[in-house]
Amino acid sequence: MPQSAFLFINPHSRNGRDQKQPAIDYLAANGIEVVDASDLPPNSLPEIIRSNGSDIGRVIVGGGDGTVNRLLEALLEINLPVGILPLGTANDLAATLHIPPSLEEACKVAASDNVRRIDLGWVNGKHFVNEGSLGLSNHIVRNLDPTLKKRFGILAIAANAARVVRRARRFRAHLRCDDKNYDVRTLQVTVGNGERFGGFIKTLDADISDHRLDLYSLEVSGVGEFVKLIPALVRGHYEDISGVRLEHGSEIEIQTSRPRPIYTDGELATATPALFRLVPSALAVFTPPPPAA
Repeated sequence: MPQSAFLFINPHSRNGRDQKQPAIDYLAANGIEVVDASDLPPNSLPEIIRSNGSDIGRVIVGGGDGTVNRLLEALLEINLPVGILPLGTANDLAATLHIPPSLEEACKVAASDNVRRIDLGWVNGKHFVNEGSLGLSNHIVRNLDPTLKKRFGILAIAANAARVVRRARRFRAHLRCDDKNYDVRTLQVTVGNGERFGGFIKTLDADISDHRLDLYSLEVSGVGEFVKLIPALVRGHYEDISGVRLEHGSEIEIQTSRPRPIYTDGELATATPALFRLVPSALAVFTPPPPAA
């Protein structure tokens, strides 16, 4: 007997508009009948699902990390397992969860019974999946042409980063990670929740279910030193590299001399002063089964 799922595909994500009908067809082939909620405002989803009683067993989200971020509060209230269709630009969450980039294969995962609970982050009342950042990356996001982003994807982000980084300046911040305190001058502060964020940055010893947050601060003096860090950031091995402060904890506080915007999963969320907290095992997601031993 077919199962029912709410489907929310962001038509403004990089591949959302063209892939909705193929996604519906692939899900149907895997025994999932969808109720298309793509045109509904995210904050209406909990009430709509409640009005459908117990007929809906899962929610399937098509888009990028920003789409998941915008739906996250509603998804937590709904408390149903979530399938992810990677139709955005970076798709860091899908990569972290090893969800295939192929739409057909991702639909198979979203239609499966393999559920994993993942941690979330929380900052100033707002949940996030991958990371919360202030500094250099926020300038990159704010100055990115959305048309170029949709057309060229991660290449557009990289090109914009090359322009922005030349104008980057360090700022002063006070960082508290659990009971450790630091006064720093930094280009970028990121609080990460998993292995991947920012489209190309990863940390090989981090996991989205490891019950910890990871604090990164890029304390280099200029563009040249930052450029030297890029290969290490891409490889995920930079614990001992000069210029990167890496700490782990469950509660992180960031203070700056003036309010600085904080983006979570690429979306403007709040500003400093900021209190980050770990929310362990908060969200159930469909993932591929672990590889056989």
